[in-house]
Amino acid sequence: MARQFQIGQLASSMGINPKTIRYYEDIGLLPMPHRANNGYRIHDQMDEARLRFSARAKHLGFSLDTIRSIIAWKNSGEPPCDHVHELIDGRITELDEQLQALATCRDYLARLKDQPVHGAANGATICRIIER
Repeated sequence: MARQFQIGQLASSMGINPKTIRYYEDIGLLPMPHRANNGYRIHDQMDEARLRFSARAKHLGFSLDTIRSIIAWKNSGEPPCDHVHELIDGRITELDEQLQALATCRDYLARLKDQPVHGAANGATICRIIER
């Protein structure tokens, strides 16, 4: 028999809040679970695998919508790996843009820090370093 979990057990094993699992059910990232006779949600190893996949994909910066699209692709019967390669290309482009923006911001802050401050702030001025 396949391993089964109540929502609290699954959440604990994944290190997440049970509310996260309920939210993932609501948005379609996880299928609605079977219910035991007592009404408790019963999750299986596939749910656990989806949660692990989702956590890893989130760690890599993929949105829940993107993760849901990958899972939907898999559920359609087609391997999602070609689709994931395209998503990875897009994510790399996003990261390159973010890195460039961070480098520009860092350079700007370094220039600000190196500029001397003359006089105290007055009136509506709070800090001339940032306001100039």
